Amino acid sequence: LNGNKSIFLEDEKRRYAKPNPHGLIRVMKCMGFNDHIIYCGDSIEDSIMAKRAEREINLTKRKKGERTKVFFCGVYGCSTNQQELIKKFKDKNADFIIKSINNLPNVLNKV
Repeated sequence: LNGNKSIFLEDEKRRYAKPNPHGLIRVMKCMGFNDHIIYCGDSIEDSIMAKRAEREINLTKRKKGERTKVFFCGVYGCSTNQQELIKKFKDKNADFIIKSINNLPNVLNKV
C-alpha cells in the first residue's frame, strides 16, 4: 500500500471533510493526473466531491486542452434505503450505479 496514494479523513483537518475534494485531488496528483479516473463512493457527498475534484483539477491543468474526467460510480448495496440512494445517484448524474464494488470489473469489461 502506497501511503501517498491513500487518504484517511480521520488524519486530515476538519475543513477537508467530504465533500471537500482536497484528499481526492492529493491522490490524483500522486497518480499523475490521469485523463480518466473512476471514484467509487456510497454517498451523495462522494458524488459531490468527485464533481468538485474534476472542476478544480481542470481549472489548474498544466497545459491548455488537457482535461481530466472523474467518473463517479455510486455503490448502493450497503444502504438501508437502497431505492432512495439509487434515485439520489441518478439525480446527481452518477456515471455508474452498482450494488457492490465487486461488480465494477464486470461493468468496466462491458464498456
